[in-house]
Amino acid sequence: MEKAVTMAGPINSRQIEEEIKRALSESAGAATRASLFNLIIFKQAFQEFGIDSSLNYILGKRPARIIFIDSGFPGQSQAVVSARCYPGSTDGAVCFEEVHIQNGDDDIGRDPGFWSSLIIREIPLYVWWLESLIPFPEIFSQIDELADRFLINTGVNESLDEDPFQIVQSLAFQLNKNPSMSFADFSWQRIKPLRKGTAALFEPEAERHYLTEIEAIVLNGGNSSEGLLYFLWLAERLGWQLKNRDGNKLLMDKSDGAGIVLNHENKGSLESGFLLELYIRGGDRMALQCSGDNCALISSPDSGKRTIALQLPSQGEILLKEVDSSEADLLYHKALARSAAI
Repeated sequence: MEKAVTMAGPINSRQIEEEIKRALSESAGAATRASLFNLIIFKQAFQEFGIDSSLNYILGKRPARIIFIDSGFPGQSQAVVSARCYPGSTDGAVCFEEVHIQNGDDDIGRDPGFWSSLIIREIPLYVWWLESLIPFPEIFSQIDELADRFLINTGVNESLDEDPFQIVQSLAFQLNKNPSMSFADFSWQRIKPLRKGTAALFEPEAERHYLTEIEAIVLNGGNSSEGLLYFLWLAERLGWQLKNRDGNKLLMDKSDGAGIVLNHENKGSLESGFLLELYIRGGDRMALQCSGDNCALISSPDSGKRTIALQLPSQGEILLKEVDSSEADLLYHKALARSAAI
């Protein structure tokens, strides 16, 4: 059920709340569970980016208030109210209370003064940003005190022809200026299997000495954002310092002063598979390969070949993890900081 409400000034929250209650009643037909979080989604009109499938994954698991802010509509900004419910247990249905704000030519719909009265103050607020990150959006500073975390996806911004390296440097700068600000990146979570597989390469004690003997790394597969975040994760975990950037290559110094080259080749979807090769002093090679079937083959000099299970998380799984987490991912923040060296 949807109800359009056209407004030229600050939103009439009482009217919207009444429409939400009516929509919930018609959709659930019974008691509903209280929302656990607010989610505000900023995007341009008619762009999807897998939002519906992600929300459908959460629907029935977590009740929430979701405010969509779509820019690019003609005329006045307006709000459209709706509800989606999933039959729950005896304590009520699990529902999304949805307000769809169509930001018009007046540009009022994006203004926090237009929609902030709709936020449920007693629960967390997550901002899912699916618009340009270059230059850094001014609205972030306007709503930082309201937001518990900003959810971004550098892979989406890469598809908008924005440079992932410029984005991570901008995020690192913002965190340095305002340490209380919190970011989470879907691309960072997507490389978790790659990070887990890399750690597994060195789990046998006989392999750990190779950590100090790596001379070069080549990653095949994944988009530029995923490759960059993976290399920055390695730098943070192993204490490497970024010295230069040359196209697809990052040049770093290890803790012993020796240089190392990290190269990202043959970019593509991680779902299609990836190959990670670590070249070791003396001619040895370690490799982690995934064919896209949620498995990985590990090859190392002393332990031979092993197979481990690695599964790429869906966007819905990542979203659920983020809204369930009350803590910032400090490792991600530290990895971003590694980009600020140049």
